[in-house]
Amino acid sequence: QSEILDEFKNEACSFILGSTDKLDASVVLLHDFQRFLIYDQKETWANDLNQVRELMTIFIDDTMRKTNDPEFTVSEFLSFLFSKENSVWDEKFSEIINLDTHNPLSHYWINSSHNTYLTGDQILSESSTEAYTRCLRLGCRCVELDCWEGPGEPIIYHGWSRTTKIKFEDVVKAINEHAFVTSDFPVILSIEEHCPVEQQRQMARIFKDVFGDKLLTEPVEHMAELLPSPTQLKGKIILKHKKLNVEGGPGTVKDFRRGEKQGDLEIWDPVDQRWNKHYCVISDNKLYYAEEYEEEDEDIRKYQDLHCSEPWFHGQMHEGRIMAERLIQDYCAETGGQDGTFMVRQSDTFVTDFTLSFWRGGRVQHCRIRSGTEEGQNFFYLTPNLPFPSVYSLIQHYRETPLR
Repeated sequence: QSEILDEFKNEACSFILGSTDKLDASVVLLHDFQRFLIYDQKETWANDLNQVRELMTIFIDDTMRKTNDPEFTVSEFLSFLFSKENSVWDEKFSEIINLDTHNPLSHYWINSSHNTYLTGDQILSESSTEAYTRCLRLGCRCVELDCWEGPGEPIIYHGWSRTTKIKFEDVVKAINEHAFVTSDFPVILSIEEHCPVEQQRQMARIFKDVFGDKLLTEPVEHMAELLPSPTQLKGKIILKHKKLNVEGGPGTVKDFRRGEKQGDLEIWDPVDQRWNKHYCVISDNKLYYAEEYEEEDEDIRKYQDLHCSEPWFHGQMHEGRIMAERLIQDYCAETGGQDGTFMVRQSDTFVTDFTLSFWRGGRVQHCRIRSGTEEGQNFFYLTPNLPFPSVYSLIQHYRETPLR
């Protein structure tokens, strides 16, 4: 609401009388509100002053001010702007009454979510499993999972951005718990795949282990020419994922689950003068491979792992925060407690982030080392204006330039 109010301050909003910095000391008069509805909101019904008056009384808290000439405080005006009475959605379409759900799935509009995991913008915001919970409980039937290679397991975040990362498995568990709380109609998982083959196998295992019988793995009708209906798919979770291109003409369907071998194929590119890695399958004495390939830079990866061999790095710790405080306190008790004594561990909450724990002023303090990706390269930072290509280089910098 504060952001909306700031927009009104930037505009020539003469209909708000008084100081907008003091929400209860400024007012919106009846006729000014009517003009706002007619000319800004384009509400034709607002030509009837009685309807405008009735609407205002809904949001006026003080019964003494519910007169024939009501006026809004700015707080009440903002409450109206964010209310269902001001929604562009017609509530009469919210109820599903006698809906025929026996037609093919493609015959229906599906309540869908894009970048479901984000709690804010696509550049710097937090990723959260709670975002999936909220969408599903609001009735959303299609959610998106942007899957990327993580340290030992797949992760979800908005690629090539500074959004935080969450575990793929945690997201799947959240979906499983909340998928059918609001509705038993099928849930579609739209997978944006950026993981190597090995982590794709992990994803498949997690899907099967967590979803169990809810996961749709076989056709509902083997000889059907159309998609199954919502009724046939009730209680089912469907994966929407890209498939390998297969030669053989229209109507040809290839089941790669029966392939004799699956793995990586490296093909020489004479233009770029390099070997490119492709996912491939051998089936019926034929080799099929995906057009996409994965780029790897081993030198950069080795550089980014330099911290792993340092004595100050403790990796993933059981009871991370508590154990880190205990280790530093014990060490400082033995050595005299010098400010700047520190250790680094993997974050308990964010998959690819780290936590810096250090002794200062007689106690242990913690700060998060955030991670991000830009143009395919990872970076790490304590403050966004000073990124480093590795945890090791970040620590080396702050050892020479202490935190303030």
